[in-house]
Amino acid sequence: MIVEWKASFCCGVESIDEQHKALVGLIATLHRAMVEGRAKAEMAEIIENLVFYARYHFAWEEQWLDQHGFKGLAAHSADHERLTREILLLQSRLQEGQQVAGMPLMRLLQDWLLTHIEQRDKAAVASVFPSAQQTETDPQPQAFEQVAD
Repeated sequence: MIVEWKASFCCGVESIDEQHKALVGLIATLHRAMVEGRAKAEMAEIIENLVFYARYHFAWEEQWLDQHGFKGLAAHSADHERLTREILLLQSRLQEGQQVAGMPLMRLLQDWLLTHIEQRDKAAVASVFPSAQQTETDPQPQAFEQVAD
């Protein structure tokens, strides 16, 4: 199970695709740690980084979709909430001293990546921005413009 960025993950809006690449990079970090036998020692940091970036990305993406009039935003946000809850549950178990195996987390992330990014994100973007090209750029949502500065 090699985790790497694939062109099929592109939804056609550069800023969203770049954020998805960062999420794939975090998943790849977990995979490398597992392969190299470092997952147990690095799991807390990997999950913490994943939670932080996923929250940032989900908020950004939801605001972008809202600004572009996406009609399915409630269901899309619910998908984000579900994944966040599952990752936070794993993080909580880890903080309580329970062992968290890397494979269940990898399966969760990989399944989510394949279904959410490749299907739901691409469909959401296409519904509000049908002419999006893989190199299309779009302005940052207003609330996040200052983060990049």
